[in-house]
Amino acid sequence: MLGSRMRTQPTSRLSRPLPHLALARVVGVAGAPVLDEAGQLRVGRIGQGDGQLDILVAAAAAGSPSVIAVASMYGLVSPKPQLYDTPEAGNPPYYGAVKAGLVQLARYAAVELGPVGVRVNCLTPGAFPGGGDPGLLGRLGQQTPLGRVGDPAEIATSVLYLASPRSSYVTGANLVVDGGWTAW
Repeated sequence: MLGSRMRTQPTSRLSRPLPHLALARVVGVAGAPVLDEAGQLRVGRIGQGDGQLDILVAAAAAGSPSVIAVASMYGLVSPKPQLYDTPEAGNPPYYGAVKAGLVQLARYAAVELGPVGVRVNCLTPGAFPGGGDPGLLGRLGQQTPLGRVGDPAEIATSVLYLASPRSSYVTGANLVVDGGWTAW
């Protein structure tokens, strides 16, 4: 049982579901995700009222469960409006505030759920547009020291790390995967 600590009864101030946190339990050295009956990765809201906290506590007894919140680089830095063709193509003003709050919510949840063996971390991706306007992709890529936008596989491996027992001593962290966008 890598990194798991259990109490007989969980104590937490989390009385409402956390809708932006996803549950991904990974087992084994190869990091194979636990799938539901339909073959989908288990994802849901975390909270005492809907019984998922109980699921997490039970999972902690068998391994190292992980909750991963997904934020955005725009929760760390402001967008550059000049990169977008129109104001509507960028993010609305509240987007960055919500994503910044999500980083802090993950830290808070890490403190609350850590004593029952549940790790909570945040993943903050940079520019991962997954296609679209080549002009925009070029402008976004120029904003990183690596000179390109991200590939979806680069996010997937980060999620696998945070969800796996290999990160059993990582909780309350914000893993930024942005090609260096926020480095300058």
